[in-house]
This record gives sequence, C-alpha cells and structure tokens, in this order.
Amino acid sequence: MEEEPEMVDSLVFELNNLKKSDVFSGISREMCSFSADDYARKIETLEYETTFDTHDIQQECVQSGIWPENFVTYPEFFESEWSSLDSYLKHRDADMHTDFYRLSWYENCASPEKALSFQLEMIAKSKQIIDELEAAGEGI
Repeated sequence: MEEEPEMVDSLVFELNNLKKSDVFSGISREMCSFSADDYARKIETLEYETTFDTHDIQQECVQSGIWPENFVTYPEFFESEWSSLDSYLKHRDADMHTDFYRLSWYENCASPEKALSFQLEMIAKSKQIIDELEAAGEGI
C-alpha cells in the first residue's frame, strides 16, 4: 500500500465525486442554461471542493497514523496555486483544464461551427504552451 499513493488518492477523490454526484448531475442537466464560462466555473468549483475534501481526508489519515505521509498528494499546490478557490480557478484556467469543461458546453449547447471554433482555439493555446515550455527548456 505504501507504494500506491496515487491509487488511493484517486479512489478517495472519486468517492468524494460520487458523494456530490447529484450536484454534478444537476449542473450537467442545466448546462445549456449557463454560459460556457459559467458552466465551466461551476464544475471547476465542485472539483476544487472535491480536491480540497480529498486533501483534508488524506491529512487526517496521516495525522492519525492510518496512512504513511507520502499519501498526502499535491501538498505544495494547497500551499500555493490551490490555496483558495480563486487561485485554483486561475491555475486550472491557465493549464487549460477548464477549457475541457467549456468544450463540453460548446459540444452540447452551441452550434457545430462554434464548437469547432472553440476546438481550434484550444489547439492554438496548446501549441503556445508547448512553444513556451520548449523555449524555457522544459519540454513536455
């Protein structure tokens, strides 16, 4: 078990998602009544809450001696990029995570032309990120 913190993290995260499945389903049913940005923000907010709850569970299990310390995944993110909902949303928008929720909105709620246009924007953004990483010598 000590070698598998990512598996345990995923399990706890998905169980937390399951706990909020009614909220996710409600937002998904009503997605076309929101704008693409509002829909994406609502889903990202739930993801943040789930991620935060998962982190809290991990910390409690480690502090009580149930799990080894390496089972707290992403601790540095909760001290910086994910320290608040606003900083989490900015970080997830910058790494294009939020765009996948926007894409879902475009595919389900917009015309095929607008969905294609958004896909092309995502491709251009991805290329820009790759170019910036390569210029910094980081690659992908």
